[in-house]
Amino acid sequence: MIERLARQMRKEERDLLVLETVLEHHPVGINRIASETGVDEHKARYSLRMLENDGLVEAGSTASSSGSAPSSTAGTDADPPPGTPRTAMGGSRRAEDGGYVP
Repeated sequence: MIERLARQMRKEERDLLVLETVLEHHPVGINRIASETGVDEHKARYSLRMLENDGLVEAGSTASSSGSAPSSTAGTDADPPPGTPRTAMGGSRRAEDGGYVP
């Protein structure tokens, strides 16, 4: 039980680190997030997906013109825009040039 809680705490700490990086460097892509934080790309992608589901970040390609409005589909099972490739985990892959925004 303690180990499970410790794992969850590490995930939460990583999510916070990724969120801080997005806030500081937005728009920012997965490669830069991984580079800035020292987190593996697949873990950065997972954290971004969790932050998207919580409505805290969104992909730059779907962000509003101000870049700060939460996505209307955040936290839902809505499909991504047509033509958006899907990852093996079911999340949508975001272009590096679009980046993520708060």
